Amino acid sequence: MNSPHQGTLKERVSFSGAGIHTGQSATVTVCPAEENSGRRFLSGGQIVPATIDSVVNCDRCTVLGSGDARVHTPEHLLAALVACGVDNALIEIDGPEVPILDGASLEFCRSFQQVGVEAQTAPARVLKPKRPHSVTRENGSLVLLTPANSALYEYSLYYDHPMIGYQHVEFRPDLNDFLNEIAPARTFALWEEVKPLLERGLAQGGHADNCL
Repeated sequence: MNSPHQGTLKERVSFSGAGIHTGQSATVTVCPAEENSGRRFLSGGQIVPATIDSVVNCDRCTVLGSGDARVHTPEHLLAALVACGVDNALIEIDGPEVPILDGASLEFCRSFQQVGVEAQTAPARVLKPKRPHSVTRENGSLVLLTPANSALYEYSLYYDHPMIGYQHVEFRPDLNDFLNEIAPARTFALWEEVKPLLERGLAQGGHADNCL
């Protein structure tokens, strides 16, 4: 997670299953890729870079797009790639949405560890802000990025619900900590949210084994 060099998988690895929102089955194959190529999806013959510029929607999930191609809900897969030090990957997908699998990133991480990650020659790309940056929304949510000598993530959540309430966590980018604390975390929804989600055509693949 903190390697000075870029990395890619030693061999390709595939995952199959239904998407949590569309409910449609898909197979994703993560392939080794050349250095400096980044993480890219290949969908319907079109390359969709996994970058902020490719985001076309973020209503209950991230949707990446390029031309007519769309890749829904790539978050858990991309988190696993970052955590395992996979900077360069070509991700072939034959459906509209990345499979939800266990509802978290853990299954992706375990498979990447099993095939192994190969260090490449090119240095890792590191983002270090020169000044604070922030994004706020009308609902009061805030994302703040500040300069620092090492990475530290802090997250605070408040839900007006007795099972959730206020929660706060701090996390430094260490693979073991990610595997133990972050990777098992599942997608969740409140019971009163489920029916409206289904009526909107979302959460079609959600069930007790892949979400809370």
